[in-house]
Amino acid sequence: PGLTAVLVALVGCGLFLSMLNNGGVMYFSFMLTLAAAGAGYWSHHRRQAVSVGAVDPATAQAVADAPPETKAPPTRGGPAPSWWRDPIVKDGTTGPLGFAAGSGAGSRTGYLWGPDDGPYDKAEAKAERARRVRDRASIGGWAFLVAVAAAVVGARAGWSSQPLGTSLEIGFACALGVFGLALVISSRWGRAGGGTVFLALLTSGLLAGAAALPDSVTPDWARRTWAPTSVSSLRDGYELGGGVAELKLDRLPLEAGGTVSSGVEMGAGKLAVTVPRDARVKLDIEVGIGDIWLPGEKTNNVDIGPGRERKLTLGPAGGGKAEGTVSLKLELGLGTVEVKRS
Repeated sequence: PGLTAVLVALVGCGLFLSMLNNGGVMYFSFMLTLAAAGAGYWSHHRRQAVSVGAVDPATAQAVADAPPETKAPPTRGGPAPSWWRDPIVKDGTTGPLGFAAGSGAGSRTGYLWGPDDGPYDKAEAKAERARRVRDRASIGGWAFLVAVAAAVVGARAGWSSQPLGTSLEIGFACALGVFGLALVISSRWGRAGGGTVFLALLTSGLLAGAAALPDSVTPDWARRTWAPTSVSSLRDGYELGGGVAELKLDRLPLEAGGTVSSGVEMGAGKLAVTVPRDARVKLDIEVGIGDIWLPGEKTNNVDIGPGRERKLTLGPAGGGKAEGTVSLKLELGLGTVEVKRS
């Protein structure tokens, strides 16, 4: 039962962590959990009610007064103790199990007939089971190696066609399945210790982190620099999955009273934007997890946090007249955004 509970918990955690970014599926899973818990509670109490109310007092008294039923001899090594614990020895008396009457404490006679049931009390039986488990060959090392191989193969399968988070989810889910299979195998053959359980829990945590990554984060890591020199060459938006990107607008000619708009969407990394000194800048910045640095702020003061969002308008440097307006929308899933003057 304990092994079954651990295995079901691992599978349930894996399924739950893989659904963190899907609200509809999570809602359905919660409803299904409540329904299953209610059905189990009702079934348990229903069986108790049936077992208590099905037998009337007269029948219960008759059953209590009836002689014990005939029992077949136990099988060799069975879990239950034998019902002939005091065998008759040669002098016609009975004595403790396995010892002849009148003989020393070290004179074991064994059964005259019947199987050997092994340890005679619960403590000895528990120690015997523990010894048998220790004598098994450990499969924890092999489970770890197979889990690593399964994670690499699973992640590699979607590395080029899926976002980084999805690829890692596939890999960690494969590793979690290997650890669960190792626990199942260890119930019959071999031995998987606490290290396997710890690695399974660690893999569950990594799976949760992978599920939290934005879909815009891709496995590719690159360096990009965009430096338009005219309004016509300025694109409405720039995209990069992961890496270091820099958008230079310091050489962009602006007309008095005119407005230009653009934006950058990145999955992970660092985004640096350089804006003209004499322009009015409207910023709309969203960072999933990371930090935002604006002109005049110290870049060595790192304050990473989730859900960073800034909407503001920066006037021209020195408080002079604005030559034009630059409107930027910057989106980054994981990393830092730095806006600086030319």
